[in-house]
Amino acid sequence: MGNGKYVIGFSLEKSLDYWKDAVKKGGEGGRGIYIDSAGNSVLVAYDKLKIAGMNWFLISKVDQYEVEAPVRKILIKTLGISVILIPSWGSGSFFYPETSPGPLSRM
Repeated sequence: MGNGKYVIGFSLEKSLDYWKDAVKKGGEGGRGIYIDSAGNSVLVAYDKLKIAGMNWFLISKVDQYEVEAPVRKILIKTLGISVILIPSWGSGSFFYPETSPGPLSRM
């Protein structure tokens, strides 16, 4: 939109789905996952503003990739630790079998 500059009167070539849904639902408001003008998957929340004589909507959106980033980071760390620990435990039990307690049936 305006190549990073605020441009008065700038509008997109096509109407976005979440704009249409906001107008259609009116004062109900809503939320969902949509595709924005850049083609990215975004999380959107919208509601109609209650201003006398105006037909304005508050629409908030955030990239889904950005929202899911902390979960991805935790997943990658957990996977990395697992890749290190599981082979370590396996090789430890192979090379030092006498230190492992063995099956519970022998106890």
